[in-house]
Amino acid sequence: VQIGSNDGDDAVREALIYARRHYSSIPIKVVLVEPTQRNFERLKKVYSSTAAFQGSGFEAEFVHGAVCDDCCVNDRVKIYHPKWSIIEEWYQNAINFPEKHPKAFATPDGSWRQKWLYELNSLDPENLKKNFKNSEDITFDEIACFKAASLLDAFAGGRADYVMVDVEGFDDSVVYSLDLGRHRPRLIAFESKVMQSVRPEALYDVVEFCSMRGYKAVGPVKANHVCVRDDRAPATPVAPVKPPVQPAAPARPEPPAPGKPYYPAPPDTK
Repeated sequence: VQIGSNDGDDAVREALIYARRHYSSIPIKVVLVEPTQRNFERLKKVYSSTAAFQGSGFEAEFVHGAVCDDCCVNDRVKIYHPKWSIIEEWYQNAINFPEKHPKAFATPDGSWRQKWLYELNSLDPENLKKNFKNSEDITFDEIACFKAASLLDAFAGGRADYVMVDVEGFDDSVVYSLDLGRHRPRLIAFESKVMQSVRPEALYDVVEFCSMRGYKAVGPVKANHVCVRDDRAPATPVAPVKPPVQPAAPARPEPPAPGKPYYPAPPDTK
């Protein structure tokens, strides 16, 4: 289950391609959740055009919505994002005027350096204002909203081996909405870079939340923290070692009966 799938061109897709090529006998089902309409449509196209995902043994469920613990109002929520027309204009300017943007495509794969702007979306518009100072450049969509536990029940059959969360700073809210006592995913990865810089106490709390439910937290791993299910049997308590029994002190001779004074025997004078 990937919550915050963007357009699907990421490491999760690459891992699934590897799994299909090398472990094709193992069936895979993936649930992909993306809140913004533009990225959601691209996500479906990317997966449907990936050769490794065709044929039997692979199933992808696409969910257009948001996931959180307490943000849903009547199963709906507002998701904020930049106006895509502005980003498209910047992209076209980078193509049409390379002399003004000489480093726009100076990346290892030749892609646009600013393509990450398409990933920007948040439940809080304030999270976008550090990149878009003009509030008129930010808009929103009203979309379906789920708790993670309900999502797993409805789309994953109540079971998930791996849950990945990347929702621009609200990752702790998604983790809190998991029912870890019932679903027990093997591994939960959530983006922690924003929390660590803006709300470090929230990162501590969500790590503690996982630890108290039988998970071992590891991180940061790049920009993420990972909670791994700890299946080790609880240690059997060892009985305390009893101290060795001390030998009893030798019995003292009984004192003479009252009224009969004791006189030691005189030494032998012969």
